[in-house]
Amino acid sequence: VSDGSVIAHFSPPTILASSKTEAPSENERTPTLSDTLVLQAERDERLSSYRNIAREAFARNTSVIVIVPTVPEAETLSEKLSRGIEEQVLLMTTALPKKALLAAWQRGVGDTKPLLIVATPQFLMLPRTVETIIVERESARAYVGRERGALDARIMAEEVARMSGARLILADFP
Repeated sequence: VSDGSVIAHFSPPTILASSKTEAPSENERTPTLSDTLVLQAERDERLSSYRNIAREAFARNTSVIVIVPTVPEAETLSEKLSRGIEEQVLLMTTALPKKALLAAWQRGVGDTKPLLIVATPQFLMLPRTVETIIVERESARAYVGRERGALDARIMAEEVARMSGARLILADFP
């Protein structure tokens, strides 16, 4: 599978069509070892853990991204996690209208405040430094693309975490 098809799979077409940003040079990419953790708990316990992880990250002035397999799950999770921190939660899905999607992308890239980003796999290539990448319901079949090449978002999340030095949490039911 070519680099271009991987980038196209994990970046929304609206963003690719309007993107004016340059890719970081090879010198700026320094792969590092990162922690990979597994969180097996019921949904409410996982959500409570995500809130705690986000609060800890916000205290260190860093961001967290939660990747979910589907748009409805992203919307539900965003709503549940945003209680009390509405200003710091950013929902990013391809179901957003073009204008809202571009605004969310710009906020995700440019906002200097720490954010809790809830997104579908198409936003794994968001050029923002995050401390933790959480893959919610990591056993979901929706993470594997249906088109030729069958790219797996979980593997991409592992690679993004490794390249950025972020902690990776794979979360699911026990």
